[in-house]
Amino acid sequence: MAILKPRGGLLGRTAVGPQADAYIIAALTVAALYYGQALFIPLALAMLLAFAMTPGINWLKRRGLPKLAAAFLMLAVFLSIVAGVGGIIASQSVTLVEDLPKHEATLREKIASIRGMSSAPGPMDRAGETLKKLQEELGDGAPKTPPGNVTPLDNLDPSMAPPLAAPAPSPNKPMPVEVREAPMTPLQQLLSAFKVVASPIGTAAVVLLFLVFILVERESLRDRLIRILGKDDVERSTTALNETAGRLSKFMSALFLLNLSFGVVIGAGLWFIGVPGAALWGMIAGMMRFVPFIGSIIAGIFPVLLAASVDPGWSMALWTLGLFLVAEPLMGQVVEPVVQGRATGLSMLAILIATAFWTLLWG
Repeated sequence: MAILKPRGGLLGRTAVGPQADAYIIAALTVAALYYGQALFIPLALAMLLAFAMTPGINWLKRRGLPKLAAAFLMLAVFLSIVAGVGGIIASQSVTLVEDLPKHEATLREKIASIRGMSSAPGPMDRAGETLKKLQEELGDGAPKTPPGNVTPLDNLDPSMAPPLAAPAPSPNKPMPVEVREAPMTPLQQLLSAFKVVASPIGTAAVVLLFLVFILVERESLRDRLIRILGKDDVERSTTALNETAGRLSKFMSALFLLNLSFGVVIGAGLWFIGVPGAALWGMIAGMMRFVPFIGSIIAGIFPVLLAASVDPGWSMALWTLGLFLVAEPLMGQVVEPVVQGRATGLSMLAILIATAFWTLLWG
């Protein structure tokens, strides 16, 4: 009689061992990605930026530039674009803050009208008042005299009335105490502001550091990855990795161009409607579209509120809201699937599933 022995390997696997090992490795990988997101998120951002810059670097290399020169030139162009966009956003924000007091009266009128609409009695309030009046009418028809042998209060002899109890002495009420913190010194205000921006600045610095090393060592990293993962079939592994990198580069480039076009359309539409700071809101809309699902919603809240505070009526706010309600579904459901499908050859269902997975994992 043959004795079945478990196969060797991870966790002493049995006949179903390979599948079990795959599930265990996948679970451990997801757990590592979740708990190590402080490290993996900057690394993933740097890799995505590197894939987005790859077409530009390859174009510069075809024009005769060395690999390092092309990488650093593309990095300089990227940092210049970031600095320019940041400067425009800062100047537009300062202009909007300076112009806000001019629209204070209009905003107060809008708030007062909204409060008046909310305080006006609705159908449910009127129905409640009607039921209350009917209850009072039914209560008026009840007998006024107490039932049974109970003597009405009007017929009682005043001498037989029990003496009124003296009111209980009220206890001493505690004196309310209000605790006020001392005003912050300029140094404390500076430290508080630094704590707010320290985390984003630190993340951006780590992303930039990773990006520099990935751009410089891009081909070396690819060769090392092929030697580790595809040593059995180097040629096929190289072809697959190059194809994957090419598709990711096309995907990131197409996504950047689509979001840039979305920002231009939103900015031009807001300028035509007359919303102040149209260039600022167009840039924010283009950048927030990188945030899955809710980015465009967040980007549209502030222009709608600003349009409501600027226009004495509601037409500007409604036109602004309509612009976002038309532009986002048109871009997300019509233009983007066609462009991304042609550029990458990937299924939009796979892209949506991947987006949902990484949103749940990393936010």
